[in-house]
Amino acid sequence: MKYDIPVWKMCYEAAKELSKTFRPIDVIRKIKERRPEVKENTIRAHVIALAPNHPSSKHHGIRHNLFYYLGNGNYRLLSEEEIVLPPTPLEEGIKVGTKFGRSLDTAEKMVNQGMYGPAIKEYGSVIEQLLRQLYQKYFPNMPIQYKEKILNYERERKKSINKFTIGEWIGLFRHVGLFKYVEQDKKVKSEFFIFFTPAILDTLNNLRNKSTHLTSDKDCYINRESALFVKSTITCILRELKE
Repeated sequence: MKYDIPVWKMCYEAAKELSKTFRPIDVIRKIKERRPEVKENTIRAHVIALAPNHPSSKHHGIRHNLFYYLGNGNYRLLSEEEIVLPPTPLEEGIKVGTKFGRSLDTAEKMVNQGMYGPAIKEYGSVIEQLLRQLYQKYFPNMPIQYKEKILNYERERKKSINKFTIGEWIGLFRHVGLFKYVEQDKKVKSEFFIFFTPAILDTLNNLRNKSTHLTSDKDCYINRESALFVKSTITCILRELKE
């Protein structure tokens, strides 16, 4: 070992002394206050390597995932809960929608077997996966004002974003304005989404909630027709998003 402690640990310890968000130069300055012999490029490379969602992280052999890349050169520390999770390879070819097939097939089999409540719950998991993956896709390159709103929303919920439920994801997209943000990326300015809207997703979430909780009107809403409605609506959403 060239130094008495690994460089990745120097970066981690330095970042803990910085503000909630930081840039590589901040880590470099903090480390050089005590260890001027450590090369700037070495520190910079380690900061990138410690953020598993950074597009260049895969080029480094470091396996300690401690930072989250916010885009535009900004980073934050992962929480303890996030650190134990496997890294999400946002920039390694994973596309939104590629993991929905199994859930959609499972839900359809449940509908065919008359298991309408479990089917609607399974379809709900597709929406939750979709919102999570859209967030992961767009977050790195979002303007800083969007990122600040997201961090504030997460802070208000006192809950890691990795543990958000479908209702909290919908709330996040509505609060931050991500429905419109995605719409502007996916469609031309003269067109608007019909299916990927807060109102439609609220309806799907309400049906999902009724499928998992005992309510007096459950039989009215949890049946073959409502299960097929949820299925067709999700299909329309995925097609509208071109996923």
